[in-house]
Amino acid sequence: MNNANSSKPFATLLSPKQQAAVDFASIPTYTLLMGSTQSGKTHTQRWQVLMYLLLEAEPGIAGLLTGVKLDSLKRNFLRKFEEFVSLTPFKDDFQFKSQPLEVHYLPKKVVLYAEGINEEKSESKFRGLPIQVWVGDEVPLYPRKDVVHLQARMSQGKRRAFLTGNPESKAHWMYREIIQGDNPEWKVINFGLDDNPTLSEEYKQTIKTAFVGAEYKRFVLGEWAGDPDRMVIPEFGENRDAIIEDHPTPRCFRPIIGLDVGSRDLTFAVFGYYDFAQDLIIVQDELILKNPTTQEIAEGMTSIEKALWPGMEPRRWSDVDLRLIEDFGKIHKLHMTATRKDQKEAQINQVRVLVQNRKLKIARKCTNLIRHVEGATWNERKTDYERTDGEGHFDGLDALIYFVRNIDRGNPFPPGWVDAQGRGEFISPRTLKVDEEQRQWGSMIPRRKYLGSTP
Repeated sequence: MNNANSSKPFATLLSPKQQAAVDFASIPTYTLLMGSTQSGKTHTQRWQVLMYLLLEAEPGIAGLLTGVKLDSLKRNFLRKFEEFVSLTPFKDDFQFKSQPLEVHYLPKKVVLYAEGINEEKSESKFRGLPIQVWVGDEVPLYPRKDVVHLQARMSQGKRRAFLTGNPESKAHWMYREIIQGDNPEWKVINFGLDDNPTLSEEYKQTIKTAFVGAEYKRFVLGEWAGDPDRMVIPEFGENRDAIIEDHPTPRCFRPIIGLDVGSRDLTFAVFGYYDFAQDLIIVQDELILKNPTTQEIAEGMTSIEKALWPGMEPRRWSDVDLRLIEDFGKIHKLHMTATRKDQKEAQINQVRVLVQNRKLKIARKCTNLIRHVEGATWNERKTDYERTDGEGHFDGLDALIYFVRNIDRGNPFPPGWVDAQGRGEFISPRTLKVDEEQRQWGSMIPRRKYLGSTP
């Protein structure tokens, strides 16, 4: 058997970030390697597996190799891992089998079983299998329940999980809970083109010029831009900073609520108004509930209404059936109006235009709505939103569509009032005349200002 220390010279083939990913003393149980195309993350994963088997694996305990399908697992990892091992001093220590698909590390009698997550009856094959190492290809494409199940199987020896893949959008549960989360068992390492020492500067430049826009962000920068062909609101990413903004409330406005009621899906309400002076649609707050009763919906909406608009009665637009609307009115004293739901594509395009022109503002505290608008994706046939483990059916986007569709863009100010430099204050024409006299004649003309009040 070859000694593990003989692999030390091979470390010179790795970039500093790749070496850090193979340093088991500095990484926790789970590592997720993500980033741009051709960044070397899969090559790093091969190194992780090899070094783990040499240095940490305990004899006789199984491991698991997974991909979305067996074919993709063979293409993305297994064939390249076999080629990789054949170039090391340890090639005689490995045996690769095709029927069944397995990798044997002979010195420690460790078997790595290969399974496709989406293959028929795949879960039953590893249901009772305790494992010490899990190697996963394109893990964000797995159903969440399978990721949780595989984590539960890691109950033996010095547990390690070496995973690769980029979540498709910021709405993905892995982005929210792992990439942005604070979980000491996970380490996320983002690779770029410069982290792959095998790429020449000329080739890296070729890759950079091959992509533009959102695809450049995804495939070159490794950012969470999403696939523009599948994003429902693809304009949100590049206008994000201008959209997510707390907006000062004007003196006069007409409050409105858009409500999407769900049973299987989330119940989502959006609260806001139209700023006539600034020509902006403003979202101030959100309400998100799971499997609520009508009482819980009514109480949640009333609480937010009173906090935002004391003494004001908003217009409430909902997609629910007429009987439920009648119940809200008779039982909970909340008047609602059924929104039209036709021309869905045109209504989505209206939101897209607002985002592109930066005429929509969403308060920073509306974190769920932001994720739904930013992360909503079409299914493969583009007939409906993709249902996800993390965000359900993106009900916040539909609530926003109802909100935008029914918002009153009329002038909420009394006749004769005009905008004063967009400060949210409104003064009478008489005031403007006095101010002009003051500028022309100075202190010789006494200043007389007449401020109106919110009707």
